[in-house]
Amino acid sequence: MMLTTLTTLTGLSLLPLAPGTATDSIAPFVQINSQSYAENNSIYALVKGKESDYQGSNHAFTFNEAAFGLRYHNVTLSYLYRYEWFLKHSPDALLLYGDSLNRTDMVPGKTYQVDLNVNHTIQQGIRLGWRMEPADNLAFYVAGSYLKATDLMEGQLHGQVQRSASDDISGQLNLDYVYGEDVLLDRIADKPTSRYGFSTDLGFDWHINRYWFLSAFVQDVYGEIMWDRAPYTTAVANTATAETDENGYININPIASGFEGYKEYKQRLTPKYTGRLAYLLGDTALSASHFYGYGAQLTDLAVSHGWSWISARLSYTLQSQAIGLALTHRYWSMQVVSDNLDYQQASQLTVMLSGQVPF
Repeated sequence: MMLTTLTTLTGLSLLPLAPGTATDSIAPFVQINSQSYAENNSIYALVKGKESDYQGSNHAFTFNEAAFGLRYHNVTLSYLYRYEWFLKHSPDALLLYGDSLNRTDMVPGKTYQVDLNVNHTIQQGIRLGWRMEPADNLAFYVAGSYLKATDLMEGQLHGQVQRSASDDISGQLNLDYVYGEDVLLDRIADKPTSRYGFSTDLGFDWHINRYWFLSAFVQDVYGEIMWDRAPYTTAVANTATAETDENGYININPIASGFEGYKEYKQRLTPKYTGRLAYLLGDTALSASHFYGYGAQLTDLAVSHGWSWISARLSYTLQSQAIGLALTHRYWSMQVVSDNLDYQQASQLTVMLSGQVPF
């Protein structure tokens, strides 16, 4: 019974170092985490810029991380690689983006309120993690990472665009962003250099009593990347060059005026919060989890069951109607979450894999 309970709690823990995984010898391990979400829209279409039935929404993000390292007792040292971006946008901004990709006309008489925030970076570095257990029912996790980054984009685009009843296009957009590659105005600029970066993670597991279990994990509690000579553009763009081509489609080549240059820049990493509360009924657990990050919120309801050697969890995400399945063993775990069997149509897609080889 004790082993079955431990296996169940291992499947409920949110910590990278879950209960029962500590080893008395050095153990190589690998952890892969890929999470993507596009509210009310296809992740694949949004990322690839494909034609799709775009719906007004506010959030989209992708977070991908791979870590390879060594574990000894409750300490880990690993090399990590991360690819991360997120968008916070007004519903009109995504509808206007969809009109452009689908080559459809803007709604006559409608004023599109454009509000777009973007943050993107590619990082690699070294992470040192430590799990401490001050009591049999309580564990804390803390980790620190030293990072170097290879890509940068962060900034805002605000304004409005409208199409009159006579098909005239007018509008003005204010742009303020830093970047490694200027994808909006095609400026040719030197790439920035990542001077250094760092990040901290915190979490805990608390077996409150025989019935209740609480786990929480915050990734990038505080983190930043310092850049040297980051290209930036601050500009105002208008639609004075809007014209209709021979196929009847409207093309806009905006006229922009403003400032371009280089500067030192501090890019803040976005904290990602996850919490799980579980009610234990012998070898079975009922739980609720909540994720908050990038302005998006995802809530899961799940049922778990543990056996002596493995635990399984079936979950349902309220916001996206995604179904998830997770399997957890003492030395490996896997999880898949999706709202569509066709990954090109999914608005939420999560894949997590981890394993260690104790010697």
